[in-house]
Amino acid sequence: MYVLLKDGQIIFGTVTTTTSRIEVQTKDAGIVATTLEAIQLLRSEAEHAAHLAEVDRLRNPRLADLWSSSADPGLSLTKGNADTTTIGMGAQAARTTTRDKTSVYFASLFAKNKKKNDLLLTTGIRVTFGAGKN
Repeated sequence: MYVLLKDGQIIFGTVTTTTSRIEVQTKDAGIVATTLEAIQLLRSEAEHAAHLAEVDRLRNPRLADLWSSSADPGLSLTKGNADTTTIGMGAQAARTTTRDKTSVYFASLFAKNKKKNDLLLTTGIRVTFGAGKN
């Protein structure tokens, strides 16, 4: 087991317990005794390897790692002297690491207006997109 103490020390070995303390039989240092209160967490060898891999991934992320994103669709319909329809769509994504932040965005808007005499007018079209890195 890997034993992480509250002071940041990591001990690896076979864990045994007594009524008042916990002992870790290590390869190099022999028996290391501690108390239950001094232990922050226990990990198996497989859990510790997975933890180290995740720490490495966060320190050295691949391009596809650490992205978060959202999309915002919208629709508006009105009736009265004129019938109007407005459709909007927005999307954004960001990737933040300890060294930099990359972001991309896209937004579009389409609006049309139909008057009582069946005259159809496109009153607005807008598309924006961009990217940034800092």
